[in-house]
Amino acid sequence: MNIDALLKLARDREEAELAKPLEQRRREYRENHLAQWENSEEGRLCLEFYKAYMAYKEHLRAHMRDWRPDNNTPLEFEEHQVFEEMARAMGEYQKRREETTAGTWRRPSWRRDAAIGG
Repeated sequence: MNIDALLKLARDREEAELAKPLEQRRREYRENHLAQWENSEEGRLCLEFYKAYMAYKEHLRAHMRDWRPDNNTPLEFEEHQVFEEMARAMGEYQKRREETTAGTWRRPSWRRDAAIGG
């Protein structure tokens, strides 16, 4: 196979992939990569972190104001402030992701930069 044929094959495959609905692409990616990721150190750490994050989020939802004398006093613990910032960023990311349509979703720039090492 010559280089032009290989390039055409790659373009055709990319076009076929982009023609699929976004949810189908996401589902196929997850089906093809989930088990390997879950068994990697990165996956295990991420899953543990996500489980703890969700447990803390749910705990705050149920008990946030129980132990403080003034209900409007913010928590002044750096760890909690980091949690609040993460929760805000995750909410914004989820909203952007839900607003995307098939074919227009792009990895957030901060993720593209991280993926290429910069």
